[in-house]
Amino acid sequence: MTPESLEKHVSVLMERVDKKPFIANELINEYIAKHKHFSAEDKKILLDLVWRVIRAMGRLKYAYTNYSWQDRVHCFISNGLPNLELAPNFIQWEVPEWFVTHVPDAAQELSALLANPSIVLRVIGDRNDVQHRLATEGINTIPTTLSPYGLIMPEYKNLSMTQAWKEGLIEIQDEGAQLVALDIGV
Repeated sequence: MTPESLEKHVSVLMERVDKKPFIANELINEYIAKHKHFSAEDKKILLDLVWRVIRAMGRLKYAYTNYSWQDRVHCFISNGLPNLELAPNFIQWEVPEWFVTHVPDAAQELSALLANPSIVLRVIGDRNDVQHRLATEGINTIPTTLSPYGLIMPEYKNLSMTQAWKEGLIEIQDEGAQLVALDIGV
């Protein structure tokens, strides 16, 4: 997919999502299903960019008030996120204005929601062995503090090509879910 084509597809999707944001996932899946010519790599790149734009939707609409989605997407791709230091906090944090008053310590909590979370893995088998195997393939991890089965990937890496993934030794699962499974004996 060319950069121009990618920009156009993202713009079309954003126009649809802006009208019906509560069904964004459904709209995106329908759009991709209709474009059967997209390669797996095209889909991956498109989905990554669409979700990054959706995540910044409020900020982009605030910064580029009278722009079309095509122009907003172009600005985002060309310049990244606009500087919104002077924008109201709720715009910077991508939440409705009324929401801020309902969150204790909003500055810390809501700004943290904008950061990409680390990926947590559940190890099936010996955690130390799997951690070592992943390290040999360039995937650094840190053991979770509460779950004896968890590993945290501080930096995103594609796991699908690792031997541990292919052998079914790891799966993506939040530490909280691991603790629930431990508690109920699963």
